[in-house]
Amino acid sequence: MCIEKKLWKDQYPLMRNRLAEWREKRGYTQEKLAELVGISRVHINRLENAKTPLSDKNKERFAVILGCQPEDLSMFGHTSRIPVEVIETLVRLVLERVPNASNAEKAALVAKAYHMVEGKPGLDPSYVEAYFDDRPLDLADN
Repeated sequence: MCIEKKLWKDQYPLMRNRLAEWREKRGYTQEKLAELVGISRVHINRLENAKTPLSDKNKERFAVILGCQPEDLSMFGHTSRIPVEVIETLVRLVLERVPNASNAEKAALVAKAYHMVEGKPGLDPSYVEAYFDDRPLDLADN
């Protein structure tokens, strides 16, 4: 199961995917993309707004039509490179540190934090806690 789907149940506002971004890059409306994929425009809207999780099967279908890789549609890209527990820790840290941020800002912070620790040796939840203990967690460039 993909990480987004696992976390979606409790944290769906933070589990935004990049479907709208890729749809807009290709110049498609929701209606046109829905027609090409064979689903309703309402379903596209629900996927783009994280009301429904984007399944691995749908990622593959959209990727073919949008001319990208399935992982390009994920918030975290190649999610298999990082343990689920680490993503859960990042989500928890963002929720604790910036509770008044909008859901879009929180989602951007989770993605930014993910990319800051991606590929670090010994990556586990305790490493993530220590890494961000003395680093700011905000949208400003560090």
